[in-house]
Amino acid sequence: LVVICSRPQVLDDPALQKYGELHSMRHLELAPFSPAAVHSFLMRWPHDRHLDANEEAARLFSNLSANPAMFDTCRNPLALSLYVLLDAKVQADGHERGEGLPETRASFYGEITNHLLVRRSAARTGRPVRSRAVRNQWSGFLSQVAYDHILSKDQYNYIPHETLIKYSDGLTNVDGDRDRAIEQMATNTGLIRRNAHDTWSFIHRSYLDYFVGYEIANQTNTRGDIRSLGNSLKADPLRRLEALSFACGALADRQPTLLSQMLKYISNNAWLASSYPRACVEGQRFLDPEFTTVVRNLLGSYLTEKSA
Repeated sequence: LVVICSRPQVLDDPALQKYGELHSMRHLELAPFSPAAVHSFLMRWPHDRHLDANEEAARLFSNLSANPAMFDTCRNPLALSLYVLLDAKVQADGHERGEGLPETRASFYGEITNHLLVRRSAARTGRPVRSRAVRNQWSGFLSQVAYDHILSKDQYNYIPHETLIKYSDGLTNVDGDRDRAIEQMATNTGLIRRNAHDTWSFIHRSYLDYFVGYEIANQTNTRGDIRSLGNSLKADPLRRLEALSFACGALADRQPTLLSQMLKYISNNAWLASSYPRACVEGQRFLDPEFTTVVRNLLGSYLTEKSA
């Protein structure tokens, strides 16, 4: 018996599909953690010796339970591990327990990518990094690549090398070698990897969705932008709606007024309305009076259609 653990995107690898290596294998997917499993994971975490494991698990579980978006995000081992490590970092920076932690999934991924974009690079090269300049340069490049890809017909998370070259102006060093600059950025950050057949992939699909959401938030400044976004999402909703959730989380931190307009547009749009509850959770608007009204109407419509 051979057990292979991998990310789901491996199953989509064109080479494996073409040559049939996967046909004789049985595929099992890790189910999301239940609340009990989350608590058990936190209990088993190797907390610092001076901390009481029971108290730490109870504190972390309480923090997550108070935030539906973060709890849902952390229902897998990787995200939950990152949350615990981020909590330890926040405390090491001098914050009180529970303070300084991200409140939205977008800000959570922002903290993770900030580490990968800046601190991981500094640790690998041994050289100080101008955090803001480098982060803006690299995140801008990745968000443009991700957004271009999501609008294309290319296989999801298999991005042609030419797409990266198109947006690599800001990455080039003195000799102007774009290929080398992309390879160096990929090595330093670990956020993207090169595949066979000259394509690239984000290390996990959620990072692709995060950077698309990041770019959507950058491009959304008016009601007209929101309408244009809605039309583009309609062309391929299954491919693009997850990024919309990230965009709502990003707007919650940057432009709360525009987020209100975005949520109103979603609730009034027949084919987008089912995404409204998730968008409110991502944007931390589930306590707004409108949330209860809209969700009640959505549920009523669903029950009416089901009984018809």
